[in-house]
Amino acid sequence: MKPIIQFIKSRQNIFSRRNVLIATLFAIGLALFLSIYDGVKEQEDLATYDAPLLAWTISSYDPTLAAIMRVVTDLSSPVALSIFSLIGAALWAWRKKDFWRPTLLVFSMTLAYIVSAAIKVFTARERPTVTDLLESHAAISYSFPSGHTLGIAVLLLVLAYFFCVAAPTVRRVVFWGMATVAGITLVAFSRIYLGYHWLTDVTASVGLAFAILAITIAIDTYASSRLRRKFISKEA
Repeated sequence: MKPIIQFIKSRQNIFSRRNVLIATLFAIGLALFLSIYDGVKEQEDLATYDAPLLAWTISSYDPTLAAIMRVVTDLSSPVALSIFSLIGAALWAWRKKDFWRPTLLVFSMTLAYIVSAAIKVFTARERPTVTDLLESHAAISYSFPSGHTLGIAVLLLVLAYFFCVAAPTVRRVVFWGMATVAGITLVAFSRIYLGYHWLTDVTASVGLAFAILAITIAIDTYASSRLRRKFISKEA
């Protein structure tokens, strides 16, 4: 028992609040993604709602709402979000003279799209059947997961982390929490409503986003601690 206690004491940093948060976020995100993926393969759990939701989309299709959702989905495309992220990161680095976190934001978005592309090829899931009432799209990629949903989720979650850590006030946490939920929900709904994705596609993307957020926080924490140690050693 004594060696175990000594081992824990010698590695107290491993059990810090931030490390526990990182591990929890990664575990929850990965568990959510894998459980949905298993349900898709077995056609059970959340996957049983895929077809009924598609049927509801067809029966309740409204051209005006579809036009609005088309704008939402165009603005949240991987190309559009990549451009927004690069421009925003460049302006952030220039105005705040902070190159680390803007670069980390771009890294997170890049990681998200690489992971999405790799999983799409691995799972090779077909998109919902095209009908006359839905968007006429010749799918050039597979359906699982949703790149649009993953991109906006990673962007908003990482930004929420950066801004809330910089000034952790209740108002700021509530604002970013509501904005993140609203943004992810809107983009996910647009992908389902326009017939590009199943419910499980967009939900699995949220799980992946939490896992990527955990990786981002881990890199930020590790790099920050190393910079602090270097600064202290130079001062000494």
